[in-house]
Amino acid sequence: MKRANSENERILRKRFSSMKQRCYNPKSPVYKWYGGKGITICDEWMNGEDGILAFLSWSINHKFKPELSIDRIDSSKGYSPENCRWISRSFNSSQAQYNAWEKRKMDSKI
Repeated sequence: MKRANSENERILRKRFSSMKQRCYNPKSPVYKWYGGKGITICDEWMNGEDGILAFLSWSINHKFKPELSIDRIDSSKGYSPENCRWISRSFNSSQAQYNAWEKRKMDSKI
């Protein structure tokens, strides 16, 4: 198991905290798009300090770099090792635009 250096660990802990806010804090400005839609974080990663360490280990083993952002492969499912990956912010933005386009296309068929 690879270990994060102290700077990467600090960044990953902050990313993890932001993920928790999106999913579990109704006062978060983006909660409605995450927790409000039932998006959660897997039990493995929510298991106290052991869970955070599991998230850190998964991140390092899946090529985390500070310039990348976490992405849910299936946006209808939560954050878990099976459904997450690290991608560039520009790729994440293009995916969001494509998904919005697909949704509009589907809605127009209704």
